[in-house]
Amino acid sequence: MNEDAKAEIARFAGDLGLLREAVGTPSFKRMYEALPKVGRAPASEGTLRNAEKSGAFPKLATVVQFVESCRLIALADRLDVDKSRFRTQIWQDSWYTVNAVVNGARKAEAALSITFESTATAEVERAGVDRIPVPGQVGRSFDPDAPNWLWVPKMTNSSYLLIGSGAPSEWKLSDPGIHEFAAMQGQLAAAAPGLKVTSLYNPERSVFTTAVTAAAREDVDLLIVHLLVYSYLGPDLRLYSPCADSVVDDLLGSYAPVTSMIDELLGTAVAKALVLIIDTSLAGYALNRARVATLPTPCAIVTASGENQALAGPDGLTSALTEALRSGVANCAFPVLPVYELTMAAREVLVARRRAILNEDPRQHSMLPPLDITIATNHGGDRIAWARNHAFRAHGSELSGGCAPHRRGGLGWGDAADDIQSR
Repeated sequence: MNEDAKAEIARFAGDLGLLREAVGTPSFKRMYEALPKVGRAPASEGTLRNAEKSGAFPKLATVVQFVESCRLIALADRLDVDKSRFRTQIWQDSWYTVNAVVNGARKAEAALSITFESTATAEVERAGVDRIPVPGQVGRSFDPDAPNWLWVPKMTNSSYLLIGSGAPSEWKLSDPGIHEFAAMQGQLAAAAPGLKVTSLYNPERSVFTTAVTAAAREDVDLLIVHLLVYSYLGPDLRLYSPCADSVVDDLLGSYAPVTSMIDELLGTAVAKALVLIIDTSLAGYALNRARVATLPTPCAIVTASGENQALAGPDGLTSALTEALRSGVANCAFPVLPVYELTMAAREVLVARRRAILNEDPRQHSMLPPLDITIATNHGGDRIAWARNHAFRAHGSELSGGCAPHRRGGLGWGDAADDIQSR
């Protein structure tokens, strides 16, 4: 670890120490006892001590609980401490700054990765969903449970919910996320014609939560929910997103409860297939892996990023997905894109952009936090195809073996479906 990183860690630990002094320098045992024993297990007495005393950089969850403990002690002892000193948003943003320096160049490129998780292999629900075969399957009997068949939901009976949120209004910051949001919104019409798209940017909290609840109740072939949101880790270690009517000092009461909404969506969605795109920092805190594994319908969940800061602008997941939709995937044999191929293409976009920045200015290494992309699937969710592959015709792609697809009802894809039929 270089000297700059050590200095940043020491400064951050000093800030935690000053906050603890401001609330009467309570013992770490009292700090632990002050934490509510709800949700995820609270940080231990030793973990809280190490955040300030060990010289190691603490996890963000530890920092959030350290600050929350100080706030609760100040409240219990009726201490006159400026409330802004306990703001999760300020501490999280400060943690990101130090984390970027600590990660540095050694992780800048290596941490750009994609993980594929197949969380279940049970039989797939098939009602109302069409398939096309992979190349080379001519002459084989139709087996809809085999891994070589691709799901093509009817776009005219499918739905896409795109929700974006910027930084809290009190910060008065520029919002690069709105450009990503607009680009994705514009690209969807070309990539998925006939798809019903509902777009909300910086909605009020009630609108945000109602939109997700309503989407879960839609009886459609495919439901796609895409969250491009700022998020903050609450003292209960669940994610919250600022809304148009949020109050900065009331994170739990006025920010959208992202983790809870996703839990509800995964528990109640009635669509025949589900794709969930979580483009937010700390996405791991938004997802209950156990719930994903028990979903009874095909599901694919794309997340970015785990413990790291999500990248905004051209280096973000949504921007990369938009580019992949626009350009297509040249090595994909279909006129439609499976969610797995689309995610891989987005990853390649991010790798290319990251390498370009690193080559142009090595000083940018420490300013590029790692970005992990994970796609978790259930019941063959990786085979859900919901977007046109614009590279299919552009590169003269052919389905090898001259195979003709099996059809059950209309594909609902217009030219794309005709293109499959003609080959």
